[in-house]
Amino acid sequence: MNSFQTHTTVENAGRLVLLGLPFKPGEKVRVVVETERSIEERRSQDKKRAAELFKNIAARTDGNDRFQSLTEAEIAEEIAAYRRGE
Repeated sequence: MNSFQTHTTVENAGRLVLLGLPFKPGEKVRVVVETERSIEERRSQDKKRAAELFKNIAARTDGNDRFQSLTEAEIAEEIAAYRRGE
């Protein structure tokens, strides 16, 4: 296992205790501590950015006959070809 995620609460004096880690004694690990709030804020920003990007793409393709004439079958075939690595 390369990574492990858990949730806990900081105790008095800034102490943080992690129990039951799936790593061998003496194994070097990297520890990153984030607040739940920062994670939620980042997710919210990511969702907003994705929505903006989608709007930009939609605006650029709106009214373009090349895109409007695509059939569902053609779109499905393009997706399948992409997944096959073509």
